[in-house]
Amino acid sequence: MEEPVRADREGGLIPSLAKEIKWLNEHTMQIRLHVTNFHYGQQLSAANVKYSFDEVQKWDAPHPPGTWMNFPEGTTCTIINSNTLLFEFPQADGYSSIMNQMQV
Repeated sequence: MEEPVRADREGGLIPSLAKEIKWLNEHTMQIRLHVTNFHYGQQLSAANVKYSFDEVQKWDAPHPPGTWMNFPEGTTCTIINSNTLLFEFPQADGYSSIMNQMQV
């Protein structure tokens, strides 16, 4: 599955399956998904993203070429509604502090 958010060449977050990315505070990122369908007709939902997140979090190195992209241990993903999720990080980092000031 395509990811909800991608990084651009400068390391900034850009929406992919996400329609909107919003930092609620330095620990919490809200993602609202585009309404789109998979190739077999099922609509993409927050439940699909949460399932993928939960599965990938079980891996030792989900993104081996760029381990800096792995979610820190303790990160949670919560479904708000059918197209909105909250990602809560155990601690703030420099990136979330900057992005909290500049909404994507």
